[in-house]
Amino acid sequence: MSASSHASPRPRLQQLAGLVLFEGLGEGTLRRLVEKLPTDTRQSGEWVVREGDEAESMYVVLGGELEVLKQVKDRSETRVALLGPGDWFGESGLLQVGQRLASVRSLAPTLLLRIEPESVERLLAEHDPKDYGRFMRNVARALCQRLRTTNGVLSQVLTTLHQSYSVGNQLASG
Repeated sequence: MSASSHASPRPRLQQLAGLVLFEGLGEGTLRRLVEKLPTDTRQSGEWVVREGDEAESMYVVLGGELEVLKQVKDRSETRVALLGPGDWFGESGLLQVGQRLASVRSLAPTLLLRIEPESVERLLAEHDPKDYGRFMRNVARALCQRLRTTNGVLSQVLTTLHQSYSVGNQLASG
C-alpha cells in the first residue's frame, strides 16, 4: 500500500463541518482535527484495508470512490457497497479490537482522513469531553443505521427463502 500522510492535501474545516460524523462538534475541535489527523491517498485499484487485517483505524472519504468487498464461500470477493465523499468506514476499529470484516479498494484516486483510537482520545476526549461524546454518539448512530439496513436485507432474504422452500415443498408433495 502506498499511503502517504505527509504529501496529502489537508481537509478544509467546512468539509468536516458538513459531515454527519462531525455533527455538533465545536469549531475549535474541528480545527484541531483538520490540523492533526493524517490523510492518506490511494490511486485507483489500491487497497485501503483487507478483510481479516487488524482493525486499528477508521477512514473518512474526503474525495474519490471506493468499493467495499466481502469474501464469499469460494474465496472470491463480491461488492457489497460503494463509498464516496462524506462516507466513512472502519468505525468498529475505534470501538473494539478485532479483524476487518470486509476489504476496501479505491476505484479512483482517493483522499482519506484516517482516525485512530489514540487520536480520538488525544484530540477529542482530552480537549473537550462533550465533543468526544457527540462524536461517539454520531458513530453509534451510524452503526445503528447500518444494523437496521442489514436487518432489513436479512429479513427480505429469509422471507424469499421461506417462500421458495414452501413452494418447493408444495410442489414436491402435490
